[in-house]
Amino acid sequence: MKPADQYRKVDIQAEVASADPHKLVDMLLVGAIAQVARARACTEHQDFQNKGIAVNAAVDIISTLFSSLDQDKGGDVAGNLAALYTYMLEALAIAHAESDTAKFSEVERLLRTVKEGWDGIREEALQVLAARSAESGEKKPLK
Repeated sequence: MKPADQYRKVDIQAEVASADPHKLVDMLLVGAIAQVARARACTEHQDFQNKGIAVNAAVDIISTLFSSLDQDKGGDVAGNLAALYTYMLEALAIAHAESDTAKFSEVERLLRTVKEGWDGIREEALQVLAARSAESGEKKPLK
């Protein structure tokens, strides 16, 4: 591993260790967007090995987002996100199999839309996290 890659890995690990749950989901969304964009670019350049690596990384991240949904507490929002993540996973499979850059772009746009919505609820999410911390007696400050 190159020194710059090692530094990035350590930097990301430090950011994850200090992140609140809202920030962790934000980081996953950023990572998924980056991997789908990478898969699209690799397709355009006929770099099929790296396209596969990027698609697998995107699938792993979106699967993590899907599995983190709380269907009981999340109600319709969680159900809609579950359906959207399922669609994205299916679209990625098609985009990968058919080397369809338009399909990769569609998934990237959908992820960006989810991220914009997620960014929009940051303050409300931090208030909920602070209330939960206060109820549990936890002393960890939220960023």
